[in-house]
Amino acid sequence: MRLSDLAGLPLVMFRHGYDLRTFTMTACQRAGFDPTIAIEGGEMDAVLGFVAVGLGVAVVPATVVANRTDLRVTPFAQPSPSRVVALAHRRDVRLPRAAAELRATLLSYLDTEAAAGTLPPRTRRRYTAVPA
Repeated sequence: MRLSDLAGLPLVMFRHGYDLRTFTMTACQRAGFDPTIAIEGGEMDAVLGFVAVGLGVAVVPATVVANRTDLRVTPFAQPSPSRVVALAHRRDVRLPRAAAELRATLLSYLDTEAAAGTLPPRTRRRYTAVPA
């Protein structure tokens, strides 16, 4: 599916101020159309719930629908919309255990997927280790 295929479809949109709303609006406009907004949801679960009951379609990260069997997931053709997600922390402060575990899990995932050749296109791992 190309992003332009969404033109004219009822789109379930995130509320104003939600980063995915801005991302989706910008991506649609770059594809040459203004989306038809059917309904707005305040949170990811609400948006997915509206989609599940047939009120429209939504543009969401693949990770939030990976295990949803109640929704049909259609990836976008390349080049697909993308955004930068980053993990940042202060260099001069030791991370709490939970944050350190999250960082280790994310970096391990990126390393594993890179080794398997299954990272999404344009995904890069940039990290400079600092002593804990």
